[in-house]
Amino acid sequence: MKVKGMFTDFVSRYKEESSNDLYCAYCISIKTTNVRCCDDNHFIAFKQFDDATQANIIEEEYRIQYGVAA
Repeated sequence: MKVKGMFTDFVSRYKEESSNDLYCAYCISIKTTNVRCCDDNHFIAFKQFDDATQANIIEEEYRIQYGVAA
């Protein structure tokens, strides 16, 4: 599968599987039980971010998972 197709599949899958994952509304770090982000406590669901922020999160997750930029 071509890289572009892999990325498109990744985007669709990520939006579906992560839509309710909580992120810090200020530093955009995913909420975990063991790691504190910017010491704030205002978390929102991934699906509540605007399209540009969602795209940035997805591109970063893709880079982390596959070691390449989207």
